[in-house]
Amino acid sequence: MEEWLKILLYIVGGLVAGGLLFSIFVLFWISWRIYLGVLVRKNKDKWGRTVSAPDDPGICQMWDIGLAWGKKNFDKMKVVSINNDGLKLAGEFFDFGYDRTAFIVQGRSECCKYSYFYAEPYQKAGYNILVIDTRAHGMSEGKYNTAGIKESQDVLAWCRFLHDELDQTSIVIHSICVGGSAVTLAAVDPKCPEYIEKFVFDGLFATFIDSFARHMKEQGHGKSPIFYMIWFWFRVKGKCSVRKAAPIKYIGNITKPVLFLYGKEDLFSIPPKSQQIYDKCGSTQKEIHWFEHGAHSRIRLVNPEEYDEAVIKFVK
Repeated sequence: MEEWLKILLYIVGGLVAGGLLFSIFVLFWISWRIYLGVLVRKNKDKWGRTVSAPDDPGICQMWDIGLAWGKKNFDKMKVVSINNDGLKLAGEFFDFGYDRTAFIVQGRSECCKYSYFYAEPYQKAGYNILVIDTRAHGMSEGKYNTAGIKESQDVLAWCRFLHDELDQTSIVIHSICVGGSAVTLAAVDPKCPEYIEKFVFDGLFATFIDSFARHMKEQGHGKSPIFYMIWFWFRVKGKCSVRKAAPIKYIGNITKPVLFLYGKEDLFSIPPKSQQIYDKCGSTQKEIHWFEHGAHSRIRLVNPEEYDEAVIKFVK
């Protein structure tokens, strides 16, 4: 082979290899930035005790309604905390004089004050209320959101606190969005105690990966190699596999009473998937309530009376 041709081939090969390495670097860098933005708390200002989306009128309305409830019942509230998995976790307990509690577990990026919005029907039904800052949110310690996987052990720890320290004999857990992932894993854990009696799931998704993909699609992004690289960082930094955040895999093992609340307009926990979750649920005392209107995590905002009636009827 001519010497000049060998040199040319070396140059072309070097350019191809360099381009490939650069592409891999870009893939890792962009996926890392997305992971940081969506699932990592970089400072205390992120996911703090403030409204999560100040430019969203619906979220702001829910926030204001919730704060009004909190202000009205401020004299019944006491600050509480627990330690679990090396983290100090913060919460608020509203004591209305009962021996049973509704424990509200919200979704990603929301703090305990967001959960005030869901408290009123339980207060009317005769329950105390526990709201919490999940790990890496609000006043709780932590850096990584694990889509309900490690949070499930926090849920169980909070329930033990309610029973052992606050003498609560009965607990119903109300979860919203990714909070439902944590509650599903807690419900099927061998350590789940009998005094956790009922579960209410608002907008429970089939898998976190599916829900995340639908959020990206709604923002105009498809499934690219970057999408799959996000879960590499999830495992490396969060120390767990995102495939475990899949309620549909475990819902068949729940045997206690369950109420599913779903909206037909939900773009993330879409009706066909939601129906599959209900069908697979192992409880013989399960109910599903469909709402004609209301986006994901906003069913109660659009249908407050119907929502509250369904919850009160179920828990009473």
